[in-house]
Parts: sequence; C-alpha cells; structure tokens
Amino acid sequence: ATCGELAAAPAGAVRAAVGAVNGDKLRAFAAARDGRAWEEPAKVRSSIGAQSSWGVRFRARSCPVSACEEGCGCAHAFVRQLAEEVARRLGQAGMRCRGVGLKVWRAKEGWTSATAKGGMGHGACDNLSRSVALERPTASEADLAVIGLKLLQGLAIPHEALRGVGLQATRLEQGAGSAASLSTPWGDRAAPLPRAGRGGGGEGGGGRGVGR
Repeated sequence: ATCGELAAAPAGAVRAAVGAVNGDKLRAFAAARDGRAWEEPAKVRSSIGAQSSWGVRFRARSCPVSACEEGCGCAHAFVRQLAEEVARRLGQAGMRCRGVGLKVWRAKEGWTSATAKGGMGHGACDNLSRSVALERPTASEADLAVIGLKLLQGLAIPHEALRGVGLQATRLEQGAGSAASLSTPWGDRAAPLPRAGRGGGGEGGGGRGVGR
C-alpha cells in the first residue's frame, strides 16, 4: 500500500492488520505526522588540544630534555605541561589519538614588546605547525610530550623567539589510555615519527590562555 492508501484506509482495518499501536503510528506517518522527539546527533570531535600565546617568554637555552625539571620555566617544560593537559582532556573524553600536531607562534624579525598587547601578548608573529601520524593510538602524557618535543626540535626555532605553543591530539578514536607506550618518557629513544607533515605560516593568530 502507498502512503495515500494507508492514510485513507479505515483506522479499524489498519489496527486489525498490524495492531492498535502500530496501526495508529503507521497512519500518522502516512499523513506526515511524527510526534517523536528530535534528537540532535552527537558531535564527533576531530581533535583535543591545549595552547597558550599570552605571556609566553622563554630563555635562549632550555634544559636538556632528560634533565628538565617541572616548573623550571623553559620551553621543554612548557611542552610537557601542555602534554599533561592534553592527556587529561583525552582521558576525560575517553579518547585516544593517532596523530599529534604542534603549533608555535614565532616572533617576527624586529619584534619588540611595544607590538604586543599589554606588553605580554604575542604581538606580530608567524604561525608554524608540524604534525605526525602515529603507528598506533595513544593517550599517554609521556608519549605526547616526547612527540611534542621532537616536533619542536624539528622546527629549530630559537626558544627566545617563541611567543606561543600549542599541542593537539588528532585522528581521535574511542578508547581510554594507551595500549603501549611509544617510547620511554625522557630517554634517548624518540617516538616514531612516520608521515610527518607541515602546516603553513602567516601573521597573527592564536588565543590567550589554554584552550582546546
């Protein structure tokens, strides 16, 4: 039967054929009436990250990665703090990632504090980014830190020129924790970095504080 035939059929006949509940439902659908509540589809997150580009100032030389201590204020310690935050957010979301990206704000040549908002903003900067696809998913703070540090080293930017840093977990999938660590936390073995990509540059950009 077509929708028109179903809508025109006696209600009793339809109920007798398929039952009262289904009969009323089918006749309502045939008449373009649907009383069911509309549910918005769940939004699928594509990435989880953390970044800061306000008040970011580092000394020219950072501690060796293996000797860096929490709270020392160097660029290496900052990347580790971002990794800790990203890992926390991944855990809250019950997600793991198969990709990691690093974004940095590099001060333009001739940068002065006068060009920075309030003297502590990032001012005129070039935005640079690097990313890597992982061989297996992870949500490990140690993995994220090692990969982030490797990407930072690959950019070869003087740390005193950094005005912001962001770390992002991409290619997300469901699953808490890490099945296996990609590398030792701060040893000599670096995390595998296959299929590395690079992002473009440009002026400005970035937000303040730590964001997603």
